[in-house]
Amino acid sequence: MLIASSIQYVLGESRPITEIPELAREPKHARFLEERGFRSYRLSHLEPWELAAAATRRTLDVAGLRPDHISRIVYASQSTTAESGAGEAVGRFAKLTDLVTQPIVGVCLGECANGLLALDVAASYIEAGRAENVLLLTTDVAQRASDRLPLRGSGVGGDGAAACILSSQRFGEKPSFELLARAEAAHHLARAGLSPSPTKSFWELCVAVQRCIKSVCADLPRPVDKWLVNNLNHEVAGAMGSVLGITREEMYLENLPKNAHVFAADQFINLVDWATNSNAQSGSIAVGIGTGQSVCATAAWRVL
Repeated sequence: MLIASSIQYVLGESRPITEIPELAREPKHARFLEERGFRSYRLSHLEPWELAAAATRRTLDVAGLRPDHISRIVYASQSTTAESGAGEAVGRFAKLTDLVTQPIVGVCLGECANGLLALDVAASYIEAGRAENVLLLTTDVAQRASDRLPLRGSGVGGDGAAACILSSQRFGEKPSFELLARAEAAHHLARAGLSPSPTKSFWELCVAVQRCIKSVCADLPRPVDKWLVNNLNHEVAGAMGSVLGITREEMYLENLPKNAHVFAADQFINLVDWATNSNAQSGSIAVGIGTGQSVCATAAWRVL
C-alpha cells in the first residue's frame, strides 16, 4: 500500500485578477475570464524554491518527521529564473530545509502534469525498495505573461507549492490517501505548435486522458466520488468533461475562483481541500487528472 499523507501547501497573496497588468489594460479580457470562473489569483514575490521550502517544513512538522527520516525527494517544477537557475535553486532549497544529503530528482517536462508525474517517480522508488519515505513536492511561480495568462489567455496562473510524504505508512493527521492506481499518456505533437490546430491539440489531450482514466478506473472498488481536474476555466472544463463523460458538477472546481490555476500543485491542493471541505468519508474515491501540453497523468485515490 502506498499512502500520501501530511499534504501541506503554501500560496501567494490573494489578488483580484483585474490587478494583473495585462487584464488591467484590457477590461474585456478580464470580464471574459470572470465569466469563466476566475475571480482571484495567487501572487508571490518569493522564488519557487522558497515556496517549496515553506511547504516542506509544514509537511515535515505535521508528519512528525525529521529530515533524516526522508529517503529521497522528488521535486516537480517548471519554474526557473535568471537569478536562481535550477541547480542553484535545488541547492538553496536543500540548505534551507536541512535536506542536504538526500538525493533530489527533478521532474520538469510535463508542465501542469508535473505533480502526478512526480508521484509516479516517487511511487516507483518505493515499489523498487529504493526508498522508504519520499518527500514529494511541486512548486511554481509565474515567470512571464504567458505563465500568468496560460492557454492562450483563457486561463489564469497562480503561484504556490504543495508537499506530502509518500510511504507505506501514514504520517500526521487526516486526511491521508491510499494510491490505488496511476497512469500517464503522452501527446507530444502539442509541443511547440507541432499540432495542426488548437482544436486538434485539445482532442489529442482528451484522447490521452481517456486512456489514463480507462487504466486507473479498471479495478476501482466503487464509483468515483469526485474528479480532480486542474483549475481550468469552466468552459474548458465543461468541454473536456463532455468528451470524457464527466459533468462539471462531478468535478472539484471550488478552488478556481480563489486560487486560479496553481500549475501542477492544483492536484494536491484540490485533493486535500476536497476531502477536508466535503468531509469525505473513509473509502471515498477521487481521481486526479493532471494535464500539460505534452503529457497527462491520472491517479486514483482512496480516503483513509
